[in-house]
Amino acid sequence: MTDIKKDLARATLSTQLRREKLWTQAEKSVFETLKPKELTKLQQFITDAGVKTTGFSSLFEEYVKGFGNKKGKSPNKLLNAISKTMKLLEPFATVLDMAAFGTVVPSASLWAVLKIVAEVTGGHSDVFEAAFGMLETLLTVMPTFELYLDSFPEDQHLERSMVELYQEFMSVAVKTIRYFEKHYFGSTTPLNIKNVSEWFSKGILLRLGWNRRRKDLQASIPRIEKLAAAVDQRFLVASKHKQNEHINAQIVTQQELKEGQEKIKELLASSSSPSPSLNHSNTITAAGCSHVRISKSSTCQLQNLHNIPYSRNPQFHGREDIIYKIHKSLSPEGSSRPAKMKFVTLYGLAGIGKTQIALEYAHRHRELYQACFWITTDTPEKASQGLCEIARKLNINDGDLSSTQSRVKEWFSATDVDWLLIFDNTVNVEDVSDYWPSGGKGSILLTSQNRNWIAHDEIDDAIRVNTLSDRDGADFIEHLLSKKKLTFEKEAAIELVSEVGGHPLAIRQMVAYLLTANLTLSNLLNLYRESAMGEHIWDTHIGNTYRFTVATVWKVQFDRLDENARYLLGVIALMNPEAIPEKLFSGASSHRFAIFKSPSKYHAAVDNLQKYSLITRDGIEETLSIHRLVRKRALLYLNSEGCDLQSTVDYAISALRRVYPQRSPLPKPLTHKWPECGRLISHIASLMDEIMERRDKVQIPNVMTDLLLDGALYLWERGLLAQGRKMTTCAMDICEGRADQKQLLADVYDYHAGILSHSGEHAETCKLFSEQVALAKDHLKSLDRQNLPVTIMDEVRLANAYNNLACAYLARREYSQAIIHHNLSIALKERWPMRQVSFLLGQSYANLANVYGQIEEWKNSEELFNKALTMDHVGFPLKEASTLHNFGCMRVARELPGRALHVLTKALDLRNRILGEHYETANTVHMISTCYRKIGDNKKAIGYLREAIRMMENSQANEILIARSKYSLSLVLAAEDINSASDLKQEAIGCGMKEDREQEFSEYWLSEDNLEQVFDALVAYI
Repeated sequence: MTDIKKDLARATLSTQLRREKLWTQAEKSVFETLKPKELTKLQQFITDAGVKTTGFSSLFEEYVKGFGNKKGKSPNKLLNAISKTMKLLEPFATVLDMAAFGTVVPSASLWAVLKIVAEVTGGHSDVFEAAFGMLETLLTVMPTFELYLDSFPEDQHLERSMVELYQEFMSVAVKTIRYFEKHYFGSTTPLNIKNVSEWFSKGILLRLGWNRRRKDLQASIPRIEKLAAAVDQRFLVASKHKQNEHINAQIVTQQELKEGQEKIKELLASSSSPSPSLNHSNTITAAGCSHVRISKSSTCQLQNLHNIPYSRNPQFHGREDIIYKIHKSLSPEGSSRPAKMKFVTLYGLAGIGKTQIALEYAHRHRELYQACFWITTDTPEKASQGLCEIARKLNINDGDLSSTQSRVKEWFSATDVDWLLIFDNTVNVEDVSDYWPSGGKGSILLTSQNRNWIAHDEIDDAIRVNTLSDRDGADFIEHLLSKKKLTFEKEAAIELVSEVGGHPLAIRQMVAYLLTANLTLSNLLNLYRESAMGEHIWDTHIGNTYRFTVATVWKVQFDRLDENARYLLGVIALMNPEAIPEKLFSGASSHRFAIFKSPSKYHAAVDNLQKYSLITRDGIEETLSIHRLVRKRALLYLNSEGCDLQSTVDYAISALRRVYPQRSPLPKPLTHKWPECGRLISHIASLMDEIMERRDKVQIPNVMTDLLLDGALYLWERGLLAQGRKMTTCAMDICEGRADQKQLLADVYDYHAGILSHSGEHAETCKLFSEQVALAKDHLKSLDRQNLPVTIMDEVRLANAYNNLACAYLARREYSQAIIHHNLSIALKERWPMRQVSFLLGQSYANLANVYGQIEEWKNSEELFNKALTMDHVGFPLKEASTLHNFGCMRVARELPGRALHVLTKALDLRNRILGEHYETANTVHMISTCYRKIGDNKKAIGYLREAIRMMENSQANEILIARSKYSLSLVLAAEDINSASDLKQEAIGCGMKEDREQEFSEYWLSEDNLEQVFDALVAYI
């Protein structure tokens, strides 16, 4: 054995030992987290696979089927629930085994651990689906492992990244197992549903706990995304290195190439024809250079057949995934496809980086092509100039453009040279039809804003160039600043990228402005946010490879649009930029623009906007999206002279009003319409912001106030009080002062005061509800003066106003006034014969029962609560839940915790099912904890209180609600001698003092006497 062979053997052995140590330690770190019985199950799974000679995934599927039959579950249903998880896991498991190179079999551990997850969650279908759904979410952010299946390059850094990815995923799976082993309820004794207390302590609380645990586990997503990016990056680097080794092995030495070229020259010199015909390629092969084919159609030296007009951009960063896709589709090396012309198009928004990617690809891989040409096609003049430059390089330019075009195209079709032709900034097919080769074995790379290129018959791949993620954009900024040795502020960089929507040209111009003005990233971020649209920043030029700036690029695009497309763009710009439903632009409309009445004209406008990538259409969801920078420029256009701003605003309002669910004249909840409201609410909020900013330029119709109230109702019901308050404030600002809109103004006061009441602002609440009562009375007097009949809906308005005011008085502990106004409300409601409004009467009974409970008239309170529950609540489960909750609170006050628990658990069931994680659900959880405290079960009380606090903090609950639960928790912890009790108590008291805005209980905070009652008194009863 030679020394070289010995060295190679030693290197191979060293690599094998390193790899074995790496993967063995990784497996050990996973196994150490498993319990002995779990390790036994894991080993058994691997043994079974060996005995049955089947794949791990097939064995896992077989196990799930058997488990389903055993537990009385539908095997197909279980498999369907995890089919996507299994599909995503397959390539991950395969590539893990490839990365281990036979040292271990990590896929075995992967599938075995998932078997254990199925075992501990399969007893309940919803938890089974939730657990595997979370694992599926983790797998969706993994690298695209299907691309790695052909070959896995040997690379030490890549292997280490794969190990870290494997360990992170397994950690999540094991934590899931650990949670359900600790709180196991899946396959043991079924819950006794008849025992209400046990059901809720082991059922709902466990599910609430799993929701919290799931959020903790989902924190792994950013870590896996980071590791996935590292794996992708290392794979691309390793693959490139491997390709270069292959190329180097194929390319002959410089001396052999020189000798081959000399022989070619001698042969050409001896030819009888001084001017070889373009129609005969007559390929000459140099000795020892069989892979290098050179056509006689050109006497140019190979190194001169490149006319890339720009030098390589030293600032280029990232986009490795796109470079890799281009290379895979276009590379002449190792292609498995028959020799033919290859065609890839890059499409996307202006300034997104298409030209820079094409430029980087051309420079990075120029050694693969004996000829590389570039034609800029955004104007006919530039296209002709590019063609003439190619002709000059080929030495076939005879002065006639038409003839030159034909001869250049013929060269591309006839030559055996591997060529790359780049068409940059192409708008339409017509722009390049005169220059498009009719055949040949070369490669075409085309960049365009026009997505319609994806429909081209000959296309091999259409690659959409997207904006940069916040992380990639921040990395780009760090790359730019590192060259100047300037300080990098990561958080400011991420925010800056988010502000410009990850647009590369905008990011590059921002950094250029930063360098020119000598700013920090934080300074630049503040400047951009404070200076209108930061317009002066967008005039900064960044180099000679792209002549446009953000300030000019959109103007060029907008100028190309027809009138209908410009109008549609204006309406879209008033909405939230993401997921704008297309149904806003369809259906009957009295609007003067015919575009939205005619489907064909609407689709023509959409196509016009998509042609320049100004919007994106999701055909499945039937939604439109717009980049935030395009949106900002379109909003500026709306402000310009000659634009019909009023017409655009009117249409946007009427479109949203037409499709957004409308509230009932009766105070019915919108719960059955929540999904639809959720899809549209962001567009109402965006429209509100843009209109209020332009109040001096547009007339705001009353229908906008009506729309804002409907939006506020949804937000109020979902517990999003701050957002709801913003809408009611704007509605009040629009409506006040309009004498003809008294009833609408009364509704505004109703909703605004309701939201304020949940924020503890009882004085202002009482004032607004008093205004509502006055407006309702004035309306009835007006009808009387005009001798018009009073309808039941007129009385509904007054009765509800009385009810609201009575609740406000209760919150202020003005009990006599509360009783008076509740009785006024009930007197009106008891006259109504309509069955469908009986729930409103039940609500008044329950509210009056609340008052009697506060003044300890228990008998009256109990009778009224029972009377309220006999009323028809069909279709209004949240009203029933509210009654049950308040009934339970009264029984707690009566020191009847067992009976209170009975009705509170019913209330929790309704609220948890409909509202989910909501401050009202959390409020009921708090009251259940109080029951357990009074029963003497502090352990359960602590669990419920912690869950209540978590839910309140996640649902933007009023601070006083959170403080009350924290104070109660501090008392229970103190009773259990837990050290954290004192700090929690002081935190709660501090918050309570701050929320006691009217200083009603100032003397109690200092003495700490009766503070539980004080906290209860500060919680609104509305």
